[in-house]
Amino acid sequence: MAQLIKMDSQSDKQSEQYYDEFLSYIRDHLTAFYQHYADDNGLTLAQTMTRVSKWDLEQWKQALDSLGDTSDWPEEAQNRLKIQTYVASINRQQLIGSVLALGIIGLTVKNQRTIEKRVESDGVDEVSHLKKALKLAPKQVKKTTSVITQVSSRKQWSANLWVDSDKLAGDVQYLVNQNLKHGLSLDNLPRLLEKHVNPNQFKPGQSIADRVEQMSYETKRLVRTESARLKYETDLATYRMKGVKWVKWLTEPGACSKCQGIAAGGPYAIDDVPEIPGDSHPNCRCSIVPYVKSMDNQQKTVKQYGLTQDEQAGVLRWVSGDSYKLNSVLREGNEPTGLLKTTMDELDSALAKLPRYNGYIQRSVDLSGQQLNDFLWKFNSSSYSSKQYLSFTKNADKYNGTAAVQLFIKESKGGHNLGAFNEAEGEVLYERGAEFRVLDTFVDKDNKFIIELGDDGHE
Repeated sequence: MAQLIKMDSQSDKQSEQYYDEFLSYIRDHLTAFYQHYADDNGLTLAQTMTRVSKWDLEQWKQALDSLGDTSDWPEEAQNRLKIQTYVASINRQQLIGSVLALGIIGLTVKNQRTIEKRVESDGVDEVSHLKKALKLAPKQVKKTTSVITQVSSRKQWSANLWVDSDKLAGDVQYLVNQNLKHGLSLDNLPRLLEKHVNPNQFKPGQSIADRVEQMSYETKRLVRTESARLKYETDLATYRMKGVKWVKWLTEPGACSKCQGIAAGGPYAIDDVPEIPGDSHPNCRCSIVPYVKSMDNQQKTVKQYGLTQDEQAGVLRWVSGDSYKLNSVLREGNEPTGLLKTTMDELDSALAKLPRYNGYIQRSVDLSGQQLNDFLWKFNSSSYSSKQYLSFTKNADKYNGTAAVQLFIKESKGGHNLGAFNEAEGEVLYERGAEFRVLDTFVDKDNKFIIELGDDGHE
């Protein structure tokens, strides 16, 4: 979930760049027509209701050339390009409108390709996650992958994208024609393209920039919604294939009251679980996970130790995959930002409440080359301090005997028991910055590096 939200931010920046480029495209072409044809009354509708000139055709060609190679455009774009080529020949007013429409077609092609790439990437990442989490066999991976390659899913959102594109083209052309009626001047051209950040000034019915910003939001929402829909459908198909009978609704950070209500109504039978986004809402980043008895233990732990909803969410994000990303940042000595910072703060708060585990724990680390040398050097003294959170397991069957380095603590006293949240791994987690005594280091008969640590516990 955290990775998807991070990708949402990256997609948003890409979308904003496309729309800024489009506004510059409009500004450049309208300015060119103004400078060539305007008189004391500005550029008027009367001046555009005339035959297309040689200069006009040159502007059309420049606009078309600015879009680059269109031979690989999708059918939806090719059809609209043919229509605009015909319309542009009617008169100068229609040609100006077609020049604007060309920019919107090019913009939509970029958005369509971005969405396709993003949704496919998210789907591949989800299949990879499911393969590891549910131990999918090769045939099962192939079946799960087939969900993300279904043509029917793409057709629906692609059709919606082009409908929205046509609406934008019509609205932009209308706004330009309204200004031409009264005479488009160099004074009102900037106002026509001015962005309004203040919601009280936001007027998509009067400002091209505001109408474009409205479309930008709709595109961002489409990216999130289709990514979430594909994740949901991939998860659901895989859970059914693996014989999962019940699922739990996992809310995103800061979830709305509707999604919190759905989560509270769970767990759900696999065939009755609410749909994402159909039963939730566009932009939803909630998800479904298999429900097992351990989740009852989670709730008992939450209640027993007084964890807040945010603290519980922080622990769940940690065990669901944030651990790798968060520890990577901490190992480099950097300060986490965004959702990783939120996860870190919530996890710190939760660990302060969760019980400590007493007993034997172990940790396997599989490194080679310089990375192995760098890691072993950290234990070349009587003590060791970890910048990152340090995770061990209390489950003997999770011991990875093939890993190059094996660490163990005979009598753990300081690690926090995350068993209720991660029963499969039997995780025992130490806070970042935890101090350990290095009791012994040696190489065993199988050339594995063995490191025995000790902790003094915490009051």
